[in-house]
Amino acid sequence: MNTLKKIKEGLKTQDVDDKHYMSWMGFEFAISEFVKHYKKNNLSVDAVYGPPRGGLPIAVTLSHRLNVPLIKDYWETEKLDKVLLVDDIADTGKTLESLIGPKFITYTIYYHKQSTVEPNYWIFEKKDKWVVFPWEEDIYGYENNN
Repeated sequence: MNTLKKIKEGLKTQDVDDKHYMSWMGFEFAISEFVKHYKKNNLSVDAVYGPPRGGLPIAVTLSHRLNVPLIKDYWETEKLDKVLLVDDIADTGKTLESLIGPKFITYTIYYHKQSTVEPNYWIFEKKDKWVVFPWEEDIYGYENNN
């Protein structure tokens, strides 16, 4: 069975071979869950920052949903009191570890228990499968006219 067919069939469970594919619907669910948490807990931030590449789609989306500025350069966060730091996954924790400080609220879509940093808020626990996000691959085959 070719990879595209495996992926299309695997979308029912989102697992194909040794990978877990997050759909755009799954992404929307994760964003909506965080927005509900943010509002329910009366959180407030001056801006949102997501490290390129995995954090950027999340940061742009949350900037719109929360109506807060998007910070494009990490060093801009120095001028702010409270920043939402977002990333796609806290797997090893190295990315977040290099960026966090007392002014940050951290949010990731996935968190792996081996991570050296546990985000303030995360949606899914990552297991051992590699996670593929919808902005990383054309999982539906549109680029190949399939």
